[in-house]
Amino acid sequence: MPDHVHMLIQPIEKNGIVEFIGDIIGDIKSFSAKKINQQLRRQGVLWLHESYDRIIRDNNEFLEKAKYIFENPVKAGLIDDGTKWKWWKPGIEPNP
Repeated sequence: MPDHVHMLIQPIEKNGIVEFIGDIIGDIKSFSAKKINQQLRRQGVLWLHESYDRIIRDNNEFLEKAKYIFENPVKAGLIDDGTKWKWWKPGIEPNP
């Protein structure tokens, strides 16, 4: 999407510790902002401070969110088929 990002991520446990989701999102936003600003030859704030994270509690909710993400560029009128989106990888689309 040209103005926002959707991600399904699962924190992993390492040495009995699970990293706080806010720290994971902060790391992703920091890294990606540096790279995007570098590519665009610009400086400054890229991402909004707020993020809209949700805890996915079961497989049905996972599929619902995955389907929303998969269909988002179609609904935005960017493409007519989710499998044509350049970030789509075969095998990750949710079942209809």
